[in-house]
Amino acid sequence: MIINFIDRKADVKEDISIGNRGDANVTTLQFILPRVYEGIDLAPFIPSIEWQKATGAQDELLLDIDESNTDPDTIILVWLLPEELLATAGNGTFSITFISDSGEIKYKTDDITVSVVDTIDVDGTIIPTLPESYRTLLIDVALNKVNITQNVEDIAQNVEDIILKANIEQEAWIKPTMLNGTVTLVTDAFRYYKDTVGKVYVTGTIQNSDGSNPCVQLIDGYKSAIAVTYFPIVSVNDNAIERGIMLANGQIYIKVPDDDTVYVNLIFKAE
Repeated sequence: MIINFIDRKADVKEDISIGNRGDANVTTLQFILPRVYEGIDLAPFIPSIEWQKATGAQDELLLDIDESNTDPDTIILVWLLPEELLATAGNGTFSITFISDSGEIKYKTDDITVSVVDTIDVDGTIIPTLPESYRTLLIDVALNKVNITQNVEDIAQNVEDIILKANIEQEAWIKPTMLNGTVTLVTDAFRYYKDTVGKVYVTGTIQNSDGSNPCVQLIDGYKSAIAVTYFPIVSVNDNAIERGIMLANGQIYIKVPDDDTVYVNLIFKAE
């Protein structure tokens, strides 16, 4: 789903569905925002998103910048919806903020009202949305507007399409060997995977890395085509925002403060 912003307001209807209950780490939103707002270039600042559910669940997360964007007048942000947000059905809100290194807010959107749809059966099976052509055909058959015998092939093809859509699965997370004494937490291990359109999602924790040597080496097919990519990381101890570096050869460099843990959340287009 792509959401455009005009100034600080999202160009969407009042209440939009952002996913199904239980769809954690498979649903991605893209936000297209003006790069310059009231004379301020937002590109140097750090984007984050703050969300809250009616159930009381809430969090603030860093957002990834889509480095493949070629429009100099816009910034495209990418958000992989977290498990906590999609754990239960219901309504909620979120807003996007750009902040400076000192924590000063440079831009903040209006709140956007969203909903998580309860479309999971009791056995945990996700119920796919029926194609419009299939729904129309079923209604016509029910109203005796068409001869069911004449449309068996059409129905069979639509059912096959639904089955194929439901069977699309995310590939397994890759958990790389940590290099040069780097450590990752077992409860939130450093990992990555690539989706069906070639975007790589990197997430997890890093400890005991001084930044002088690579802490992780991405495998072929999961590297960035960009020579040097800078991305934000956040300290678990004090929420301070630091910066990591990824090279086109797949090496990732992260400097972690002593006795601290940093959290990585990065999305980019594979080579």
